[in-house]
Amino acid sequence: MVSSLINVINYIQLKADTYESKLYYPLFNGFLSFLHSCSLDNMGFDIESDSEEVIVDTKSTDFSYLDRPMVLGDKLENPYTINNMRNAYQALEEQGSKPSFPISEIKITHYYVKFMPETVEEFNALEEYDGLELFDHPLDYEILQEGNYYRQPGIADSLPTWQYASISASDWFSINNSISISYDVLDSLCIELQSGNVVGKTSVNVDSYISDFEAVELMSFELTGNADEDILTKGSSSWTPSGRIMAFDNVVNGLIPLENVKVRVNNFCKVSVGYTDEFGYFTCNKSYTAKVRYKIVWESDKWDIRDGSVLQAYYNDSGKRKGPWYLNIPNGDSKSLRYTVIRDITMVLQMASFVQVIVLVK
Repeated sequence: MVSSLINVINYIQLKADTYESKLYYPLFNGFLSFLHSCSLDNMGFDIESDSEEVIVDTKSTDFSYLDRPMVLGDKLENPYTINNMRNAYQALEEQGSKPSFPISEIKITHYYVKFMPETVEEFNALEEYDGLELFDHPLDYEILQEGNYYRQPGIADSLPTWQYASISASDWFSINNSISISYDVLDSLCIELQSGNVVGKTSVNVDSYISDFEAVELMSFELTGNADEDILTKGSSSWTPSGRIMAFDNVVNGLIPLENVKVRVNNFCKVSVGYTDEFGYFTCNKSYTAKVRYKIVWESDKWDIRDGSVLQAYYNDSGKRKGPWYLNIPNGDSKSLRYTVIRDITMVLQMASFVQVIVLVK
């Protein structure tokens, strides 16, 4: 992919972990020597190195691509709030379709939280929390125009925008005890039956509980005005988001599967994640009764691609869908294609995970 490398990398910055760099830096320098032996200098790259970081820069390369912001509309009524889910339970009860579990089981499973980092350092610290799925836009607003990023009006481009997350009650307990970043708990949610609710139940009862909880979900979507083209036909089963991610490679002159790509889906505050396998296929870890929004999050626990210095890099699907997402990222100078190649390069540069990689795409 060397020829792709010349065309797609704008700015890559690698920051070695403080402890591990002392142990592995000689090996890392050896890898850099290997890169030099591939004549990177002669291909227009400027490589500088010291004990802290290595920078590969191709500032002279001109990329043209369409990059538009997400445009939000009106605030929507969140069907997963405790009050709305209990109202839905009661509505089913009044219709003679009382769920097989008591209404007391509609309890807080998640919190919908807005974080307000004031510096890049605070944003980076926020991303360090395990399992915290951050969105750069609120999850309970109409989306009028799909885009690859959203910035809260009034926040300078040099600063991180507000971040939104749906966090399990147990995770929020630990995060809340340690976080120093400003935040606001927007809603208390019931997104799923807690695992303890079905302990000791027979398989028939478990299936009945799950089916009835889905009925409560469907009713809540209807009562909150979100049932339009969003939910499945009543009585139908739930579905699990899945799909395949491919990208054009100019070496093979065709599509290749992307491995270990993080795919995230959501409908309001119900969020799930899947990772592609060696063939590019993925399956997310939750089922849904409604359409979802898919997106690629260009990050892992070892590397992170930023759109600029403070925006997480995403690839958002073009809208909501009920069914698999088969994405083929085409040839051209699109930013998404650049991300796919940069992802491959950063994975190589990790050299068996002894560096942490942050990629800034300007």
